[in-house]
Amino acid sequence: MVNGALRKKAESVVQVGELFKDMPFNSRHAFVGMVLFFAFVVEAWEMMIIIFLSGEIAAEFSLTAVQTGSIIGAIFLGMIPGAYIWGFISDKIGRKKTMMYSLLLYTLFSLISVFSVNFEMLYAGRLLAGLALAGMLVCIFPYFEEMLPVKQRGKYGGYLSAGWPIGVLIAVGVTVLFMEVEGALGGWRVVLFISSLGGLWAFMLLKIPESPYWLAGKGRQEEAK
Repeated sequence: MVNGALRKKAESVVQVGELFKDMPFNSRHAFVGMVLFFAFVVEAWEMMIIIFLSGEIAAEFSLTAVQTGSIIGAIFLGMIPGAYIWGFISDKIGRKKTMMYSLLLYTLFSLISVFSVNFEMLYAGRLLAGLALAGMLVCIFPYFEEMLPVKQRGKYGGYLSAGWPIGVLIAVGVTVLFMEVEGALGGWRVVLFISSLGGLWAFMLLKIPESPYWLAGKGRQEEAK
């Protein structure tokens, strides 16, 4: 009788991964997808904006072609070590917190860049912004896949990718609107300031749950389910 009870209990234990096999796509999944979609838009916007501003920055700081290219590449250079660092952090504190901290730190460093007085300060700000933004890059797609029903992961993961060209178009639009404005309301600093505020989308991440796979990996099966 005891063995039978233990066998019945074991059969009743369902792993979190099993729950995703036949789960239907619902409004909760759609909400998570919307929040992540706009986070990805912000990421693309920020990564591309400096390219459109590089001409005016070069003129203000009298940069050489090599220095201008360095400013453009600084954020990408920072993302290389950032990806490894945030990958480790995300396994420790969770996907949700990693994405939030990543966007908030990016906002801080990007805003510092707005007040740069020389090439060195701007380069450092962009490098640190890339280091921070890498946390979003390494987590956003794995997290979304971990939230979706198995049969829907490929399709909706592809939809999330559409945020990239939209972010680039927004970067172009903001640049066109504000670069030519005279006085304090225009110029590359204003455009970069507006772009930096996109990182405040991190507060929307408060409304999405933690990855159930991460919770299960930490032994928090009931929370995951």
